[in-house]
Amino acid sequence: MSQFLEGGCFCGQVAYTLKGPTDFAGFCHCQSCRAASGAPLLAWTSVPELRFRLVSGSGVLNRYTRSGEVTWEFCGECGTTLFYRSRSTPDKVYITIASLTSPMDRPLQSHVSFEEKPSWVDLDPSLPRYIGKSDEPWSV
Repeated sequence: MSQFLEGGCFCGQVAYTLKGPTDFAGFCHCQSCRAASGAPLLAWTSVPELRFRLVSGSGVLNRYTRSGEVTWEFCGECGTTLFYRSRSTPDKVYITIASLTSPMDRPLQSHVSFEEKPSWVDLDPSLPRYIGKSDEPWSV
């Protein structure tokens, strides 16, 4: 089932739409996500680039490329972390689920980069956990 989802930044200057279904929905615990957002983890989804559209805010959207691999995009006015694009998957746009204003089309399904989770974060133990962005299960 495909549906359109909408989202944007905190101040409202950046708005976007995407056409579902999304590819996945998961929590990321990596240091980069924590530093980019100031939060203990981020929830991400993605869609193919062709199903993503920036509706407004191109003039305030800032980009930061980390180590040549990942380009983060955020609102230059309010600072909301919105998207990233990766050289390893150039046909995808990764979107912060928290920036969606529409209901997500699937439940959160997993934890990635779980080995980087801060020890003070306690999470739902029923979701599967993986090392890095791999399919390799994380275990104690």
